[in-house]
Amino acid sequence: MRPLQVVLIALAASLLVSLAVVAIQSSTNRRDQHPVAARTTDSAAASAAGGGYLPDLGEFMVRAQIHHQKLYSAGNAANWKLAQFELDELREALTEAGKYHDRWKDLPFRLSSMIPSMMTGALQGCEESIRTADKATFVRSFDAIASSCNSCHLTAGRSFIVIQTPSASAFPNQQFTPGEK
Repeated sequence: MRPLQVVLIALAASLLVSLAVVAIQSSTNRRDQHPVAARTTDSAAASAAGGGYLPDLGEFMVRAQIHHQKLYSAGNAANWKLAQFELDELREALTEAGKYHDRWKDLPFRLSSMIPSMMTGALQGCEESIRTADKATFVRSFDAIASSCNSCHLTAGRSFIVIQTPSASAFPNQQFTPGEK
């Protein structure tokens, strides 16, 4: 491994750890201060959460970004079983973001409708590439997922959030090549 790759991997891992620490600290600080009903305008989401702690939309999106990165690493290594698992986790994170933050800030539309309308086609295309174990199609479908994320961010007035194909793995402690170990 070249020194620049090692540095990039270390920086990515450090960033993820920092994000996790901030998320944990902020959730701990808010847990008792902000009941779910006060943090969302959607009473169904508050009820669904059982009145307990509800992660912010950004926390759901960081979770989605982690699975997006891992999906790429698994597909790039042709580990189709892991790729399918990570695609399912990505889909779950996006679904929960819409479910628990259906009405978010000043957006004039429901996230529970917008996210599926923008993401379903790209996610299904990726699922098909995984099912057929077609790496070239996987790369194109993965790019379509990133493009769909960016279209969603643009529609939500958050065009400064740009998702791209990972340049290095942020998870050097995980094996992405196929094989049970």
